[in-house]
Amino acid sequence: MVSLHSIFKDIASLIGDNTDKDLLISKIKNNQFDWEKIVQVASRHLVIPLIYHKLKSRDLLRLLDDELHLYLEEIANQNSNRNQKILEEVKEISSLLNKHEIDHVFVKGAAHLVSGLYENIGERMIGDIDILVNNEQLTIAQNLMLNNGYKAIETTFGQDFNEHKHLARLIPEKRLAAVEMHQKLLHKSVNNQLLTNKVLKNKRIIRNCAIPDNIDLLNHTILNFEINDYGYYYNYLGIRNAYDAITLVSDLPI
Repeated sequence: MVSLHSIFKDIASLIGDNTDKDLLISKIKNNQFDWEKIVQVASRHLVIPLIYHKLKSRDLLRLLDDELHLYLEEIANQNSNRNQKILEEVKEISSLLNKHEIDHVFVKGAAHLVSGLYENIGERMIGDIDILVNNEQLTIAQNLMLNNGYKAIETTFGQDFNEHKHLARLIPEKRLAAVEMHQKLLHKSVNNQLLTNKVLKNKRIIRNCAIPDNIDLLNHTILNFEINDYGYYYNYLGIRNAYDAITLVSDLPI
């Protein structure tokens, strides 16, 4: 039986930029990849499109059997189309918030789309559009969204008595992605890291959209998984998260 550790190593070799191409060709031709297990694990870690685009960039898709090739291609194409629509929605939201002088930044996957972090817009799978907002303007920003085609999902009783990272999740009536308005980025303090006012102060503008600087993006990528998603507690690795971090590091000035 192939171990999870071995599958992780195989996925890393498929998405890593420094993997020897000849080695990949040899392993694919000699059926040394357990594609069923790789697809299962990659699906859980949301990196199927990333694997597809890395294989495509190396001209290795031709070595896969037709069924696997078509499966990876279909998911990758769907994700590319979705991300194009999400990016347009980010731009729309940015225009709305800027018009009303809301101090904010887009974070996580939305920020990566805006910054053009990846070679292909379809590499990263994205769920919600996450926005960090000046705490004094948080309610105003939420109401703006409610008045512009979004509705808040029902929250639990505890919403009124506990301080959450974000307000009630906003579901679009006609658009694609849900939106979460954050008052903070971490659900517990970590040595004064990623304080809202500091992240907003250091923001940069790309495509008329506000996003954190690269250091804040990198710190959030790491701490969001470790703290908010309990990576440290379960001593577990998130492949998409790790790839985000590695890519952000490569973008930092030496």
